[in-house]
Amino acid sequence: MKHYQKILVCIDQPDQDARMLDYAGAICRVSGTREVHLLHVNSGAAVEGMVPGPVAPEALQNLAAEHLKGHGREDAICRVITGTPLIEILRYGID
Repeated sequence: MKHYQKILVCIDQPDQDARMLDYAGAICRVSGTREVHLLHVNSGAAVEGMVPGPVAPEALQNLAAEHLKGHGREDAICRVITGTPLIEILRYGID
């Protein structure tokens, strides 16, 4: 298996994206990943039923604690930023 130093997981809707974190945690355990970044980009364009509203950083930290525990990763770097999702995800991935 390929070894990853960092994994970036973009969270759009925490309740629905939680399953993805179980998979990310398994990858961390197998590949010896050192850093897991959970990122939510608040576009500021929340429209009822179409685009999710802003997510609190605490919600991401709770997801990390619940879904990454026991996979060799007790905590994660959790960020909530504002901007255009595509641009901000790419920008975050480059830094």
